[in-house]
This record gives sequence, C-alpha cells and structure tokens, in this order.
Amino acid sequence: MPTLVFSKLLIMVIFFTSVSYARSSQELVLGYIEFPPFTYTNQHGSADGTLLKEAQKIIEQAGFQVNTIHLPAARLKKHLEIGEVDLWLGIKPPKDLEDKVLLGKQKLSTIRLNLYSLLAKEAIDIADLKGQEVIVIRGYSYGGVIDYLNDSKNNIKIHETHDHAAAFKMLAKKRANYLLAYQKPSDLALQQLTIDKLRVNNLSTLPIYFIVSKHDSNAKAVLATLEHLLIEDIE
Repeated sequence: MPTLVFSKLLIMVIFFTSVSYARSSQELVLGYIEFPPFTYTNQHGSADGTLLKEAQKIIEQAGFQVNTIHLPAARLKKHLEIGEVDLWLGIKPPKDLEDKVLLGKQKLSTIRLNLYSLLAKEAIDIADLKGQEVIVIRGYSYGGVIDYLNDSKNNIKIHETHDHAAAFKMLAKKRANYLLAYQKPSDLALQQLTIDKLRVNNLSTLPIYFIVSKHDSNAKAVLATLEHLLIEDIE
C-alpha cells in the first residue's frame, strides 16, 4: 500500500510540475505545412485550419503564447531537429527524425491515406506498387510508407511534386500510374479538377499527434501538459 501511495504522489508531482512549467513559459513555436483543411495559410496570410485551431486552443489553455510558422515539410523537419520549431502536428515521424522528437500518445485527429489511379486494375495494397511509377508530395513520409517506395528492392520510380493539386495534374497527364495522397487535401484539390475514371483505394487511416522537439530540455513536460489538456478536452 505505501508503494502504491508513493507512486500516485510521484505522478501528481510530475504532472503539476509540468503544468507549472507550461504556465510560466512564454512561447511555443508551432510549425505547420500547407495541408488544407487541417493546416494552411488563408487568403489573409494567417495560419488557419481545423486542426491548427484545435491545437492553438489547447496550447493557449496550457498558458503558452503560440507563434505559428509555415514551412515546407523538409524544412519543418530540419527546424524541429535544431529546435527552431518546438511543436508540430503530424503522424509518425520519419526514421531520421525519431530520436530528435517526442511523439504524443493521444491522437488529435486521423487522416486517410489513399492510392489514386486511372488504371482499370486498382492497387489494393502497398505491395501492389512494386515495379510501378508513383507520384508523391515532396517531403511527406506517409507514416513510413515512403521508406517502402524508396527501397531499391521494390523497383518503384518516384515522381515528386509540391502539393496535391500539382500531383493530380500529373496523374491526369499520366506521368505515373499511381498517386499516393491524403484524402481531405485530395478532396479539396479535386474540387478544382475534373479527372474521368479516377479510381481510389484506401490504404490506411493514420493518427495525428502532437510532436515536440527534444531540443528543448523541458520537452517531456510540455508534451505531458498538452496531452493532459487534450484528454480533458475530449472528455
């Protein structure tokens, strides 16, 4: 019994120390990519998006000021590594970033990862892409799927582009047989395009988490505070 009581007290001390740290701190730099409708820069030049607003609310509840910065995916990864960005909202980070960040456990949201094609025969699994040509968005890891695509044993030729709209234009011109893309940004891009006989197959549904740079020595306290408030918000 004494051991159980001590354990509970220790957990409480860690949590309230985390909260105290969060409320005494001034600012978190929240990096985001152009990923509508979740995160994007609106027509007025301001950070916007359903997920971004939710995250900002939680961060402010924790007592932080939020400074948002828009970056391409590759630069955002580098800024997390060196601590110029404190926080990102994303799926499982790529292997080369795993030891540089803390990945949350409480999901903020989910997103569907799809394969789009104009072929009569659909690809129903990532293994069906062996020997194929695939369009991807530059800098995206797709929850680790990019590692499979880059593996030379799979003989997959990758065509990179900068956003979902450009990717669908490439697919319409048959620059490749398949496009790997997230559903909601794809839905928005397809509102501006007409692509006949477009086939879509869902590969997976991926969770989105808080991802905190380890460059800050208080990263664990920051993440613990944000996740506690996230749980309260869900409940």
